[in-house]
Amino acid sequence: MATVYLGHEIIRCGRDLILIQSATGNVAVCKGETKDIPLGYVADTLDWYCKQDNEEDLEHQDAPNENPFNRIVIKRHAEGRRADVFFYFDVEQEKP
Repeated sequence: MATVYLGHEIIRCGRDLILIQSATGNVAVCKGETKDIPLGYVADTLDWYCKQDNEEDLEHQDAPNENPFNRIVIKRHAEGRRADVFFYFDVEQEKP
């Protein structure tokens, strides 16, 4: 499999969790965590949610990218207000 880097975006969330929707369900990213998330689908905008851990209220946000992507790496800073999102496209390669 070849992986192509497509760009970077800064997102902001002052609550406990950032939730990313993947084909297998929501992935929670806590303060100070880094996660590699295969989405299971191709998108050109990342839909994500900012959530307080013990509350039902979700704040919907999005992060567009110029190119379609199917995997992200999100690195959330320890203080939690900022996260760096790196967009990738995983390409299946045929075997000769």
